[in-house]
Amino acid sequence: MASRGAGTLAALLAIALRLLLLLPIRRLMTAQQQLAEGDLSARAPIASSDEFGQLAASFNHMAAALGEARRRLHQSEALFRTQFELGNIGTAITSPEHRWLRANRRLCEMLGYS
Repeated sequence: MASRGAGTLAALLAIALRLLLLLPIRRLMTAQQQLAEGDLSARAPIASSDEFGQLAASFNHMAAALGEARRRLHQSEALFRTQFELGNIGTAITSPEHRWLRANRRLCEMLGYS
């Protein structure tokens, strides 16, 4: 009978371990995988206020900051592209080896290329 009680206790402890430890870790890992695959809207569910909840909140804050940084980068790139393509100043982008990578329309006109 004692082994039956120990078996039941072990089963209950396994369930508790799964609910209290493994599920929050798996949820965070799922969100992390989504973020790593480029889904910047991925968030970890915050199911508690303990260390797992704090970790999920921290992850979500990091993911939001990453999304905001990506948005600002795209905005900056669009502004640069507009200025490069439509600017009235001849501009070229060169490689470290001093090879021309791109030239805008105005520079081509200045140099006699169409």
